Amino acid sequence: MNSFKGLLLAIIICFAGFSCKKDTPTPEQKPSDYAFAKETVDEGKTNLESTGQQLVDEMQAMNKVEAAPVLESLSSLFSQPDEAVVTFKASPFMRTILAAANLSNGKANLNAVTKSMKLDIDEDTTFLQVYNSMKGVYTWNNISADWVKTAGNDITFLFPSTKGGTVNNATLKITYTGIAGLQLVDGYSGDLPSTINATITVGSKKVFEINFNAAYNNDGVPSAVNYFIALYPFKYEISWTYSASTIELRYQLTNGAKNIMDCYGSVGGNFSKENIDKVDADKESEPTDVFSNGNAYFQLFDVKLAGSIDFLNLYNAQKNIDIDDEFKADTALVKELNKYVAIDLVYVSKQQKIAQVEFYPIKKVETYYGWNSKGEFGLITKTSSDIDIHFIFADGSKGDMESYFSKGFEDLVNDLNAFIVELNNDYKLSIKSID
Repeated sequence: MNSFKGLLLAIIICFAGFSCKKDTPTPEQKPSDYAFAKETVDEGKTNLESTGQQLVDEMQAMNKVEAAPVLESLSSLFSQPDEAVVTFKASPFMRTILAAANLSNGKANLNAVTKSMKLDIDEDTTFLQVYNSMKGVYTWNNISADWVKTAGNDITFLFPSTKGGTVNNATLKITYTGIAGLQLVDGYSGDLPSTINATITVGSKKVFEINFNAAYNNDGVPSAVNYFIALYPFKYEISWTYSASTIELRYQLTNGAKNIMDCYGSVGGNFSKENIDKVDADKESEPTDVFSNGNAYFQLFDVKLAGSIDFLNLYNAQKNIDIDDEFKADTALVKELNKYVAIDLVYVSKQQKIAQVEFYPIKKVETYYGWNSKGEFGLITKTSSDIDIHFIFADGSKGDMESYFSKGFEDLVNDLNAFIVELNNDYKLSIKSID
């Protein structure tokens, strides 16, 4: 087996490392066991196009959240033109999020916050010391154009909710708790973050929030982390858990109770420190000494691409493939891939299958001008082997992903390009349209 096939297996297990636990079906309800939806291929394509158009609608709504002008106002109050600035590039949505960290119009003033808080980083060596030194109520004084600090039990900013406003009707509150007695980094014995929360309200309405929660093992390694950024009603959340037998990771984007995107992963195996150290020291170790299985899915609204892999059996099977002819070797590997890897495109709510993925070997022919083995310049034809995937639909027809997703989605592409034009006009950007 050549290095490309090893890379292919690595890609598959990486894919298998991003599955979803929350909505994982019971064994008798695996996506691979779903019945096909009673629809034609064209009807399925139309439904997928509708899903894509929903995404465009959500992006347009996300660009007009109530938090945007509030964060712009807060960022402008932190900006100090006489300080050093760092220029960065980000999407309008991310620029809105980063505005809470003193970023505005692509420029970040890294000194303004610590300057206004009179923070001495050289003396404040732990997270808790830094937080305690920042504690206070910071009120924007429109006359002196400066923050006025008074005593407080947390970090609170009172400021206008709109840029140029004069009434301090918005509040940013930052709270922190730590866990002591753990040592994750050599030389640092201070507390590690347990909870960090930053919330912006306008009046009594919450418009923005950043939240971090973590739990740790005795050695200081995080066993569970949850982090989210919310520009209400939109929330982007990341969850991560680690144990000696399972590693899981999940990403979610929601609009209130509506799921927009959900991608979650789990890998099973032996991830204990003792086993990892043993495998690391053993030059004859195999990936199966650590990994055994995984599941995966990516969901957009009601459409999910779900997969599972029996890595242990797949890895052992591919080791036994000893064929000199590359195409025949790929043909043998494809048989094992289709046996131990299951990937399906499904409707979540109906628990019905749109299509299933099948691996297949292909011969690639490349023609170019160059020097041949005889030292002669001319037309050279090179044939190689590769592995690709295609969909199998309810009627037994097959179609590669590129063909399936590149045709019939004209309305979606037009809507996306219209949205790009809107972003370019609103934010003076130069994003290229989609072909």
